[in-house]
Amino acid sequence: MKKILPTLVFSILTNCGFSQEIDILRVPWGVAAHPHRAEELANIDKSFGLVEDADIRWMREDFSFAYICKDPATMNFERYDDLIAKTEEYGIMFLPVLQGFDNEIQGSRPDVTPLYEHLDAWRDYVRATVTRYKDKLKYWEIWNEEDGGFWRPHPDANQYVPLLQAAYEEIKAIDPELQVVVGGLTGWNTEYLKAMYEAGAKDYFDIIAVHPYNEGPDRSLRAKRVMGEFKQVMANYGDGDIPIWITEFGTTSFQSPLMNQQPDFMLKAIGYGLKKLGKTPPANLKDLKVGIAVSPRITDLDEVERSRNWLPGISEDSIVAIPFTELQALDPDEYPVLIGAEGTTIDEPLLEPLLGYVKKGGLLLAVNKLPFYYVRYLDENGIWQTKERHNITYPMFRMKFEAFWTGDYPYNSSSVKTSEDALNEGLPAVDNVYLTRYLSGEGMEEGDTYYPIITALRSDGNRVAEGMSLYTYGDWQGGVLMSTAAVDAGYTWEEQANLLQRVYLTYLSLGVEKMFWYDLHNDGYSPYEREHNFGLLGWNWNPKPAYHAYKELTEALGQNPTFEERRNMGDPDIWALVFDRAEDNKKVLAIWAVDVTATVTFCGQEIPLTDNKVHFVYLNKNGRPLINTLESPVYIDFGKINMQSPFPWNNMNENSRLTGSKIPNLIDSIGGETRISLEVVEGFTGISSGGLTETETGFEQAATADFFYSGTDMESACLLLKGLDTEQDLDFSFYGGSTLTIGDRYTRYKVTGSNEGEGILNAALNTSEVVEIYKIRPDSLGTIRIEISKPAGNTDSGYYILNLMTIAPSCTGADSGSNTDIMTTTDAKSGKTLILFPNPVHDTLYINSTESLEEIVIVDYFGRTVTRYSGKQAKRKFISLVSLRKGYYLVKFTDKNGNVHTKKVIKE
Repeated sequence: MKKILPTLVFSILTNCGFSQEIDILRVPWGVAAHPHRAEELANIDKSFGLVEDADIRWMREDFSFAYICKDPATMNFERYDDLIAKTEEYGIMFLPVLQGFDNEIQGSRPDVTPLYEHLDAWRDYVRATVTRYKDKLKYWEIWNEEDGGFWRPHPDANQYVPLLQAAYEEIKAIDPELQVVVGGLTGWNTEYLKAMYEAGAKDYFDIIAVHPYNEGPDRSLRAKRVMGEFKQVMANYGDGDIPIWITEFGTTSFQSPLMNQQPDFMLKAIGYGLKKLGKTPPANLKDLKVGIAVSPRITDLDEVERSRNWLPGISEDSIVAIPFTELQALDPDEYPVLIGAEGTTIDEPLLEPLLGYVKKGGLLLAVNKLPFYYVRYLDENGIWQTKERHNITYPMFRMKFEAFWTGDYPYNSSSVKTSEDALNEGLPAVDNVYLTRYLSGEGMEEGDTYYPIITALRSDGNRVAEGMSLYTYGDWQGGVLMSTAAVDAGYTWEEQANLLQRVYLTYLSLGVEKMFWYDLHNDGYSPYEREHNFGLLGWNWNPKPAYHAYKELTEALGQNPTFEERRNMGDPDIWALVFDRAEDNKKVLAIWAVDVTATVTFCGQEIPLTDNKVHFVYLNKNGRPLINTLESPVYIDFGKINMQSPFPWNNMNENSRLTGSKIPNLIDSIGGETRISLEVVEGFTGISSGGLTETETGFEQAATADFFYSGTDMESACLLLKGLDTEQDLDFSFYGGSTLTIGDRYTRYKVTGSNEGEGILNAALNTSEVVEIYKIRPDSLGTIRIEISKPAGNTDSGYYILNLMTIAPSCTGADSGSNTDIMTTTDAKSGKTLILFPNPVHDTLYINSTESLEEIVIVDYFGRTVTRYSGKQAKRKFISLVSLRKGYYLVKFTDKNGNVHTKKVIKE
């Protein structure tokens, strides 16, 4: 029987300032990273700070045998001690990967290479590592992609399972409650999973991990099928209740410089190739009929993606999936062009039919990096395996490739030119095309012809080799158009961000427990290199849209979301998933449409669904949408706006003072439309245009403090808010001030919804008076009435004040009732002992303090705690404000002597 880990909890401070315990082991949000690389170490606080700000609570990284056991006489854990200390500082849990890749250890430890043949050394490493960190790290992943290129010479479950068993036995001997995770498999590799079970893996793992990159089951029928098959295999072996983690997923946002320059280059290259084969291409190349060779592993042709962005203008109807059973007899006259290989791997059964197609006169397309390099084949046990077979495939087609390891060839090259012959045939000139693999015609036979199309050049202008070529043959009627230059591109930044949310939500709804986006930081600087562009952060460490999408996701679902149901919207292409939030027991609907445009009406609320965009809708306890729920404050100025304000202000100017005047759609503090209206229902008789400036009032938001004026014959004026969420409590703040000494300028503010509250201020001689009224809930119609009147104490000719007003969502558990105006709080006990910079601040606030700090508290404009740092976190020389809204904040520092220092900070 599996033992369950004891619950680990930590307290978080919500935006409302109250503490909430979260089970960190249940948090699904993770990211894979490489914090030991030199550029990562140099920026570790910045990157970890961004991880913390996005509420990503898990990080995955290798614990390398090559580093720990480099010296046979002693084990070195220094880098991992430092790393664990750093993750603890930022509240991040760590998932270590125990591994000893051959290519890493064979240089320093050839005596134990490969490790599956030296299990004693493996056991020593596992035992020492887990013993050292057992109190801090509760999950241990064993290897990485053992079914792929990280297992040499080729994947073999019979070699992996003894290593897995040894690790399991060592780990459970140390602490039976520690959990063992099968190393992440490359996708939903059902065949390898079967092989693992046949090799005796059952009972030697607690969790199984997979790495399904790119689209998920919402948009990919294949992903849906193979996940189902994978889970069925687990069930067949009695492991249907074993948790599944996705320890890597993601997609790249690399660009194709070739397609950026000439989007129709491949179309013209195809026309060029057809002419060289003696065929007449259509007058409009977009009228081409193109086939796609389909592996026998795919029986449902609906799983085949038929659109190709590198064949612009050719409709999906003209790109036809050719099932394997029809491939051998495919007629090149009907399908003159066939897409045969994309990327580095091809299924072995396709090779002979593709060669036959070329011999019969077809133009075979093989594109993107190094096609035919790996071959996926069936082993003697009926398991699909992958192996390098370029020594067979390239001679088979009389082709040859070059790379930095084959001779005097550069690791990469961007200096290229279009060949003279291709230019003469109408292909456009190109330059700056990124290449890491090259082609040559050295493998061709007498009578064959090799046509360079894109040639890579050395710095002196001499030829390196080709990035795109056409191979034709003397004894075969067809040819191969080959491109190692990327003709496709990755996702745009926006598409990458969208995929992150959709894939996360889909797999969580299908029972996956935890997921790790790959990876945190782009692995290189080139926008054209596929492997450089998986990160949430760009090479310059700036967050990409995917980072913000991740942050939006964690904010929406909270730290311990529980999937409740998928709602039927009448269309299978519309995904409507409901999750429960642990923090506040609210429900969240995540809804999007897959590759269709639709508008759905959900409980009376219209939601436009376009571009696969995910919308988050907060639901009440009955599962209905919280209509027009405020998430950010709303600022309203009654007078003039100083355009230097960092906030979007809603302005009720002097022309809007009459009954019936209206702001139909208030804008919140981050510029969002609230669909809440403000209307004057009892008008003001006049308005002063000579009100006080923000400097005179001491109210630091940059808006003038003009005030409405009422004559003695009018006892009150009234505003009405409409379209409010009937289940959301709101807080109101009214600001007023006057430097005049005549009379007693008392003003009453009364706010009424389903409940009411009021407050009175005396503006005379008081330049920054504030009245705050808390927790007013709209009435059943979603309205709140605001009455401004002169109470009995107002003896000054009917003057009463309304300068500025804010509306903000109430916070359950907040310190309500405090009338402290932090905007007028003076910096205290700071002087030169505490310096903050920059101020205003965009993301990171640096701290220069002569005293050791024990606590840092950030308070918003309502006096409510929004962030708190204590212990080690308070001793850092910086704090991240990335997650805070634009606005004014009070930062309170407590030093080791108990002294409290306060500073006002503007967040831009």
